[in-house]
Amino acid sequence: MPAYNQAGVIDGANNDYCPHIDIQGFQRPADGDSDGFVQCDIGAYEILSKKLNILANDTADYLTLNTSAPLDITITLSTKDLLSAPAEWWVYADTSMGPYYFDLVTNSWQPGQGVSFQQVISEPDSLQTFSASGFPEGMYQFYFSVDTTIDGVNNNANNAVAVSVFLEPLKSCDANGDDYIDRNDIALILAARNTPASGSNDPRDNDGDGTITILDARQCVLQCNLNNCGVREL
Repeated sequence: MPAYNQAGVIDGANNDYCPHIDIQGFQRPADGDSDGFVQCDIGAYEILSKKLNILANDTADYLTLNTSAPLDITITLSTKDLLSAPAEWWVYADTSMGPYYFDLVTNSWQPGQGVSFQQVISEPDSLQTFSASGFPEGMYQFYFSVDTTIDGVNNNANNAVAVSVFLEPLKSCDANGDDYIDRNDIALILAARNTPASGSNDPRDNDGDGTITILDARQCVLQCNLNNCGVREL
């Protein structure tokens, strides 16, 4: 496997003695440390440093959201080493419920492991964005990898990049998930009265008895952020 953290490995080989293709099918040499000098790495793998990127809601930092908030996973590939190469694009996630992958054909996240899509790399800068809303609460690790070996197996998993997202439940009474309790939330609770809660964390079921009732609405009125349950001005 690639030796990312060993000093002197990246861009540490003699270009005269390294093969033109690494074990993953990537062209050699490449500027693995992005210092402007194109040189082979030591070993069988050529590291494509800073070529792959994945963002959650436009950030690569650890992200915390509630379960109703929109979550966009954006991937970018910036490379000229792989132009015109057929490739399998892998966008996948490790979750407490098991692995998931994004299926471009159905435009949805599917349980299990699979290729997101196959596409020839025709542009030096490529961008794709996928919606990932609707997952239950929990910790998610999203990955992006590009593999030039077309065999339905992620042979290049070691060059994947990742972003961490924690989805947390909505707070009680915040029925519309805007992190603010006002008359809009009360209206949603009243509209659903006398119906079963969607689960143990349904923000409309304030007393947690499993049924949304007028009592939940009355209790939530007391939690409004403004007097008279006024709506926040944006």
